[in-house]
Amino acid sequence: MAFFDSGATFDMGLSFDDPGGLVPLTPNPRKTMAKPKLELKKKTDLQLLAYAKNHIAKMTGNANFATPMPPAPELEAIVDGFEDWIASVTLKENDYRQTVVEKDSSREEVVRMLTLRSGYVEAASGGDEAKILSSGFEVRSTATPVGALTAPGNLIAKAGDNEGEIFLDWDPLAGASIFEVDCKLHTDAENFQRVKSVTDSQLLVTGLTPGAMYAFRVRGVGASGPGPWSDEAVRRAP
Repeated sequence: MAFFDSGATFDMGLSFDDPGGLVPLTPNPRKTMAKPKLELKKKTDLQLLAYAKNHIAKMTGNANFATPMPPAPELEAIVDGFEDWIASVTLKENDYRQTVVEKDSSREEVVRMLTLRSGYVEAASGGDEAKILSSGFEVRSTATPVGALTAPGNLIAKAGDNEGEIFLDWDPLAGASIFEVDCKLHTDAENFQRVKSVTDSQLLVTGLTPGAMYAFRVRGVGASGPGPWSDEAVRRAP
């Protein structure tokens, strides 16, 4: 009677002495090892603080990790210190914003008073250039013809350093004594509102709604009145 040698195997990897039948002789697949996902550098300070606190809460009493490294008290102390620094910086940022508001208000008062004084000097000097120069004021250029104002160029809107701030910058404009800056939500059709009138060709707009998209425009105002509006600049408030 013919029989098979129970120790014999064939090239296809099958054994004939297995009671359950033919079984492939292949190794078990290796299990994929999971790893924690961090991406900590992409998080804001508040996001990182919340992430760390959630981790601490989840690790407290967690039987899977009985002896965490670094130890819990050390990590908690570092996180608490980071939270204190965030609170300190936030307080100083609020103080800074309030200081800027007060400085801008003081600046507007200086501009108002000097404008009144220039009216007095103009009237008292009788239009005499030498007398006007003796007052410390400059003399207006007469080279710019009436109605020659053009639209300010290169209006750019950039995200400010703080939440709800957008910085505006545009080219200086010959013949313009002040600039009028308007703003609206980008979704509005024609609902521009005056933000401020400034003498510089830049402005930091504050108090905006974070995440909202805004449109800005600016025009110069000279001896002949306001000129045309610039092209709009659109930016999302940080």
